[in-house]
Amino acid sequence: MIDDHIGTLVDRGDILRVQRGVYVPAVQHPPARAMSKTLLPDGWVKIEIGDMVLTLTSREDRMLATLQAGAAAQAIAIETGRNAALLAAELAEEIKRLRRRVAALEAPTDPSQAQLFDTPFCRASKPAANGAHFDRGEAQPG
Repeated sequence: MIDDHIGTLVDRGDILRVQRGVYVPAVQHPPARAMSKTLLPDGWVKIEIGDMVLTLTSREDRMLATLQAGAAAQAIAIETGRNAALLAAELAEEIKRLRRRVAALEAPTDPSQAQLFDTPFCRASKPAANGAHFDRGEAQPG
């Protein structure tokens, strides 16, 4: 039931799947408006955003650019952090998988089971259907 609801939210675009089992809310903004910036010969600057018009002095334009540079740096930092978090999650999953594999390889084995591979039933001599060779208790040539 939860999977159905999560699937519905993903399909509607309300949440985004980052990786298996990890979801984040989708950022919802109104559609972007048309924007333009015009530098006038007398030093004035016109910035148009949709139906709004800002008339700025060259100094105000530079101040606004400074403010926007901070927002741009912040956006870069956010995106870099997001990418680092995704990479860290992927690496954590890979480390878990490798730890499980190492644990399985290091698991103690019963030494008496090694003898199972040295029985007449496991000696190679006759091909099986899969290409393996097994001696079924018969005497080996030679």
